[in-house]
Amino acid sequence: MASKNNELVCIDDLIELGYKTATAKGFIHEAKKVMVERGYTVYNNQRLGIVPRKVVEELLGVEI
Repeated sequence: MASKNNELVCIDDLIELGYKTATAKGFIHEAKKVMVERGYTVYNNQRLGIVPRKVVEELLGVEI
């Protein structure tokens, strides 16, 4: 995996799992929206490209 922290996921991690670039970007975007809704305003930043693995797993419905 591209990110060194197992609790975080970046777009490259999702691409390595076989998702297309646009799909991976969409998952990161949706995960950031979820985190902002949960009160983590630090994710309301366009330059931030990593999100918690658990949130992506919730969106996908499977563990990664």
